[in-house]
This record gives sequence, structure tokens and C-alpha cells, in this order.
Amino acid sequence: MSTTPVESWAVDPTTLGPVYPFVGSEMIMVIILLVIWAGWHVCQISSENRLFSEEARALKDPQRLQEAMRLTNGT
Repeated sequence: MSTTPVESWAVDPTTLGPVYPFVGSEMIMVIILLVIWAGWHVCQISSENRLFSEEARALKDPQRLQEAMRLTNGT
């Protein structure tokens, strides 16, 4: 099965044209990739903000703050 017009590699490569599948759909793939990339960043930032809020809320308790400081100092 061939996905390109190449039947034999014993030809002049400059006369072949594109030799990869989905020729012409590069812009659509780039747009899809950008949407996925932006979505991943939104999810990552949301997750990190939620974690930060939970940790900040937990450290408002003075006893837990002292325990965290003690663990940080290694004592």
C-alpha cells in the first residue's frame, strides 16, 4: 500500500512533489495543536491555582504553619 505517488525511489526527487500524507492540511493541524496547547495551559493553571488555594487555606492554621516551618528548616 502506498500513501504517496512514489512507486520507485530510483527517480529524480525534485519531480516527486510532496511525499507525506495529509498534504494541504498543515494549517488545520497547527490550529488544532494551538487549541489543544492553550487548553492544556488553562487546565494546568486552574489546577495549580486550586492547589495553591488549598495549601494557603491549610496554612492559615497557626499550628499547621509551625509544623510546615519546622519541616522546612529540617528540625
